[in-house]
Amino acid sequence: MKAQSNCLSAGRFTGPGLFVFGMMLATPVSANGQYFAFLNVGGADTGFTTTVETVTDDDRSFELGFGYAFNRYLSVQGSYHDFGTHTGLVAQCPPELVCIAPNIHGGFLERVSFDGLSVSLRGTIPLSDKLALFGTLGIISWDASAPHMDVSGEDLVYSAGLAWEVSDDWGLQISYEEVDLDIQSGKFGVIYRF
Repeated sequence: MKAQSNCLSAGRFTGPGLFVFGMMLATPVSANGQYFAFLNVGGADTGFTTTVETVTDDDRSFELGFGYAFNRYLSVQGSYHDFGTHTGLVAQCPPELVCIAPNIHGGFLERVSFDGLSVSLRGTIPLSDKLALFGTLGIISWDASAPHMDVSGEDLVYSAGLAWEVSDDWGLQISYEEVDLDIQSGKFGVIYRF
């Protein structure tokens, strides 16, 4: 796990992932290329641990993204991920607080929200004219925020799924995604090509 303390005033989502995302947006349109947008909804399960807090919970999640297909086999995409709000157990009194209640050392619960920005390569293997397998591999810059915790970092994000072309412009997809931080998501989505 590559977690680090984060000051909100220092800005969120920094690093090489944003550079690659910016390069993706600057990609020129070619005769063979095509832009696309997508929305995925589903559920996210977490198993995130810091020195102060353990988060093991599940919640609804969504992903909103934009990409560019170089051809029918290779694309690049950038996404915003909202992994939902999860219950975290603070196992000890956080160092920045003065804890006077004797039972606070036994732990207390708080809500932790997870989100992030990612950039990924997407590979596609057509099974027929309408059906295809796909996989993604990329980097996500994530943030976990709660009253007693604010950490961020960058990790690998990868997924595998099945896509179905409903028409030339619209498609449906179902996928399973993992973030190395220990977040798993099952998602169903819609894709629009323009």
